[in-house]
Amino acid sequence: MEDIEREREKRGKTMRFHYRAGRHFLKVTVPSRQHETICGDFFIDTAQKLFQMGLTKRNFRSVGSTTYHGTGSGDNGGSGQGDSAFVPQARCRSGQRWPTFILEVGYSQALEGLRNDMRWWFAASQYEVKIVLVAKLYQATQEIRLEKYVKDVSQVRTGATHTRNTPQLQPRLTQVVTITPREAGPGQELQFTVVGAPLILEFRHLFLRAPNLDAGERDLEYTSSDLEDTASAVWLSD
Repeated sequence: MEDIEREREKRGKTMRFHYRAGRHFLKVTVPSRQHETICGDFFIDTAQKLFQMGLTKRNFRSVGSTTYHGTGSGDNGGSGQGDSAFVPQARCRSGQRWPTFILEVGYSQALEGLRNDMRWWFAASQYEVKIVLVAKLYQATQEIRLEKYVKDVSQVRTGATHTRNTPQLQPRLTQVVTITPREAGPGQELQFTVVGAPLILEFRHLFLRAPNLDAGERDLEYTSSDLEDTASAVWLSD
């Protein structure tokens, strides 16, 4: 573990690390330009939406690819770095440093690997993480698939002889958005079709409180236009 931490310090932000203690497995990701572009574009869009509600940078913190250490045993232990992370003011003040929102991006990484990372964030934080957004980039087709996961509670757990009302926490997929290119006419720039928009990030999950509707606070809504702009930034900058 100490060797991993030293390597992180040496490499800085040029790599992402996920370490699973139970399997002694270390995954290293080298972010591509597309990888970093979607992270930066998404955070700028998020910050603009929050500022338009009257919130300021004092109300939240972007903690980027900060390293977090799991609180459990086995694969719930270890450590991980997200591609982007959000911590509300209330959690900063309390010393509870787990973010409420994590963005996990995959360019060369398979979608199932991203889902494994998603599950780790929820379990390792004991569900202090409230939303994980998975963004899979498909280089060959220039598609983007977004999957939003939130904390969920299963119904009941069946015991050996009777049913006990012991709900179990688990991640739940609540939204899928796909952004795919469409054919453009001669001389026209590539355009995109968005299915499943708007993408919604619930205010109560991000800030751990209900929005003040009278003050203009509300859920964050990423429209088809927002997501088309993000896809353009990712794929049309080469």
